[in-house]
Amino acid sequence: MLLPLSQHLLQCIASADVVWADETPLHVLDVKKTKLGYLWTFLTQNEEGQWLIGYRFSMGRGGKTPREVLGGTAGALVVDGYTGYNAVTLPKGRVRVGCWAHVRRRFFDALATAPEAREALDFILELYRVEAQAKDADLVRTAAHRELRQLRSAPILARLRVWLEAQAPRHPPKTWASASARSDRARMAPSGCSRTARPAACSSSRPRASKRLRTRKRPGIARPFAWMTPGRQARPLSRAPPAWHSPGRAAGP
Repeated sequence: MLLPLSQHLLQCIASADVVWADETPLHVLDVKKTKLGYLWTFLTQNEEGQWLIGYRFSMGRGGKTPREVLGGTAGALVVDGYTGYNAVTLPKGRVRVGCWAHVRRRFFDALATAPEAREALDFILELYRVEAQAKDADLVRTAAHRELRQLRSAPILARLRVWLEAQAPRHPPKTWASASARSDRARMAPSGCSRTARPAACSSSRPRASKRLRTRKRPGIARPFAWMTPGRQARPLSRAPPAWHSPGRAAGP
């Protein structure tokens, strides 16, 4: 029943001009052990400002899942630097757009060893203030929003680029300054995919707490993992499972 709804939701997201995507590792139960899978998040925003969020689970992190969801579509794809998304961006596909939340994170992490990274954070803060002004004025995704970016954000980006180019020779090619200096495109957007996948990631990284959240083997279910696999069905329950409640709490009505 839910599979057609999930597929339709992902199709709606894939048809959008701008799509955000991210993936997070997730431990799933197997026979007497766990395996590492990945929960992929795809989201977009419709004309009414509502967020559409779709999920896809896979046991691999390759480009197969992005290709299945976004293959053959056009527009912008807001992702981090992971090469698995190259399957739908290279050589012909969606335009790959950076996320300022990811850019900012690299400068923040560099503060301990490179205090000059604070200047980049100040530039990015100015960009976020422009977006806050657009949101307060209810201009988001309008022509006026674009004009505001051209008027105020473009000069900030120009100053940031000059600063990055001056910093690049002082750092190895793959460090924060050089990598950011080579980035021509970035979208001022919330790291929505990371947030929507965070509950699953947190439960997966804390095994004791996640036992109540992950797929569990119950009486009569031959393969609990089959519930997460499209096209497969778990064997129906032969009898009702026993009542279950959180450890340390008495069973309630």
